[in-house]
Amino acid sequence: MTTRINPDHDIIAVGAGFAGLAMIHYAREAGLSIRVFDKASDIGGTWTWNRYPGAASDSECYYYCLTFSKELLQDWSWSVRYPGWEENLRYMHFVADRCNMWPHIQLTTRVLSADFDETAGLWRVRTADGQEHTCRYFVSAMGMISEPIMPDFKGIDTFQGPCFHSARWP
Repeated sequence: MTTRINPDHDIIAVGAGFAGLAMIHYAREAGLSIRVFDKASDIGGTWTWNRYPGAASDSECYYYCLTFSKELLQDWSWSVRYPGWEENLRYMHFVADRCNMWPHIQLTTRVLSADFDETAGLWRVRTADGQEHTCRYFVSAMGMISEPIMPDFKGIDTFQGPCFHSARWP
């Protein structure tokens, strides 16, 4: 028998990039409560982590536009066809500010696990600060490149020079 309890949120999403911001909009539109966690200290997903010189979109700027608001589309003007990371971050802040998304976002919060509790009929989401949060729906909005894959180069463990992945530019 399933014992239903009231969750902390209807939806918990992990990742405050484009998908996380879109989730906030669509959850609120459906009348659902949402909390978005991100381990970074800022929204932006890929564009928070990839700040190396010359980092830019390889897709036209219009592919990055969140299309749920005609006003957002009308009020934002891209400066170039293929924006750099700085402009992509400015756009995401523009969206979060204009749509009052900040109350739904919790930054510098790493999600350690998400387990479905069949007895309670909800997800139990544990964060690195020792907290447990519950929700009806759990969404991964982390994107394809949220964690860099380090190549296994022979001798990398003894290399003495600087070594880093471009996704974690110093």
